[in-house]
Amino acid sequence: MSVQDIGPTDIVINEIKSILDTPLEKELFTSQAGAATSDFVETARYKGLTFIVEASEVTTGADIEVLGSRDGVAGIGLASYEDDGSTGTVTQSISADGTYVYTIPDSITMKYMAVDIPSLTDGTYTVTLLGKPV
Repeated sequence: MSVQDIGPTDIVINEIKSILDTPLEKELFTSQAGAATSDFVETARYKGLTFIVEASEVTTGADIEVLGSRDGVAGIGLASYEDDGSTGTVTQSISADGTYVYTIPDSITMKYMAVDIPSLTDGTYTVTLLGKPV
């Protein structure tokens, strides 16, 4: 197919492919210094979801919890499943400066995801969500 053979349908198909092949990279919080819940991000088309939390100026810290939702409004704390069959919520207490990574297993599929900071004593937190197309 030469350049002159590309029609409007081909252009639309190429635009859709481009959107579907684009990795997810969304900053949920930038220097967050108080308890809050981020906006929900549509994640159904992605796998290998990873939340990266950068914490600074931390002495006692904060709790960070990953939320899932099917409607992008009501969130629920996600459970993680370990190889030994145990479960627990995808929550971590942060009590020192550093970069923390939360990886969501591909077995957990949610249409929308967010991050919640239900309690924060000190420090600032930047949270980024990454994912690769399904």
